[in-house]
Amino acid sequence: MKRKALLLGYTGKDDKDQYLSAVEKDLRAYRKFLKSPKGGFWEDNEIDPIMIDEKLEELPQKRLLYKGKCDFLYVVYSGHGYFDNCQYLGINKEKYLRVDYFNNWAPRQICVFDACAKIPKNESENEALIEELSKQIYTMKPDKRRGLREKYENQILRCPKQSIHLYAAKPDEYASATSIESYYISELLKELNIVEENINVIKAHNIAAEQVIKRSNGEQHPYSDVVPDNVSEYLPGAIDE
Repeated sequence: MKRKALLLGYTGKDDKDQYLSAVEKDLRAYRKFLKSPKGGFWEDNEIDPIMIDEKLEELPQKRLLYKGKCDFLYVVYSGHGYFDNCQYLGINKEKYLRVDYFNNWAPRQICVFDACAKIPKNESENEALIEELSKQIYTMKPDKRRGLREKYENQILRCPKQSIHLYAAKPDEYASATSIESYYISELLKELNIVEENINVIKAHNIAAEQVIKRSNGEQHPYSDVVPDNVSEYLPGAIDE
C-alpha cells in the first residue's frame, strides 16, 4: 500500500502580533506519533518534510506528485485560518486556501485542520509522552515492526473509501493555543497515544473535542465531516500494539 503524509503550517511570522509559536511543535509532535507503533510506523520517506510558511508555496507541486497516486493520504495543518462558507487555511499573509483543495487526492484520506474559523467582519505533558513512544521505534524487532505496519495498512484497506476532515473549531470560533501547543491537536494526539486498543479516528476526535470544549470554557467546538456520510467503518486513528 502506498501512503503519504503532509504536515503543513503557517505561523503568521510576518506579523509579530499574529505569530503562532505552537505551529511547528504541533507538526513535530504529529510526525512523532505517525512514526510510533500506535501511529502505524510510518517510514521517513512516507512523511514529507514539514512545510511551514514559505515552504507552503510547494503545495501545487505536491498535488501533482501525489493526487491519484497513493492509496492513503494523511494531511495535518496547524496555523491561521478563517471561515467564509467553508474553511480557509493560511498560506501567507495575503493568500488562503480552501480545504476542498485536498479533496479526492486518495481513495482514503484523513485531514486534520487546526485553524481559526472566525467569520470575517466588515512544551507539555503530551510532548513527553510522544517522545517516549517514538523511542520504541528503534528498539522493536524488524519482524514486529513489519507486522504492525501491515496491521495498520490492512485496517485502512478494510475500510470503505472515504474522506475525513477534522476541524479544530466551528464557524465563527477561534482555535485556541498556548505558546507550546494547540488545544485541538494536543488533545487529539493525547487520546491517540493513551488508548489501549484500536480506535478509529472519529472516536478519538470526539473524545478530544470534549476536552477542547472544557479547556476553552465552551468557546471552541471541534467537529468532523465525512464523505460519504454513511460509511460502515471509519479509518483507524491508532492501533493496538
